[in-house]
Amino acid sequence: MRRKLIQKYGAVAQRKDGMIPAHLLGNMWAQEWGNIYDLVRRPQPRPLTTSDKILQQQNHRKTVRAVWGKFLPLARLEALPDTFWQRSLFTRPADPTSSATPAPGIIDSDRDVRLKVCVHGTTDDFITVHHELGHTYYYLAYRKQPGYSRRRE
Repeated sequence: MRRKLIQKYGAVAQRKDGMIPAHLLGNMWAQEWGNIYDLVRRPQPRPLTTSDKILQQQNHRKTVRAVWGKFLPLARLEALPDTFWQRSLFTRPADPTSSATPAPGIIDSDRDVRLKVCVHGTTDDFITVHHELGHTYYYLAYRKQPGYSRRRE
């Protein structure tokens, strides 16, 4: 990857500390490398079936469950509460003023977590659900942390 980036961008991609400049990868936080995929991908012997076709055959809840199923064995995470599946929003509401911006949500200080993501059956949605479930599990993992309090002297 580094060699391909240096071939394309020259000295900009060659840092003395060996790090790859984040802005070359697609966004300033280097969270997504999709923008350089065509540059660094290996040639495929035959075209692959796109995941979009597979995802479009699933319903919205099934797509989210598929992503969730990958989280559990990887990190030995606890199952999401039933209320997550009952109260989360996986399709755009009928209200035209409602936002379709994906977001995790924590409703209380215990286990009432929810997800808002409008799934259309695309690879981008699949990636977004991974990202937002990461936030959801972060909320669950750190829900029992003590709050900040200033000590009075």
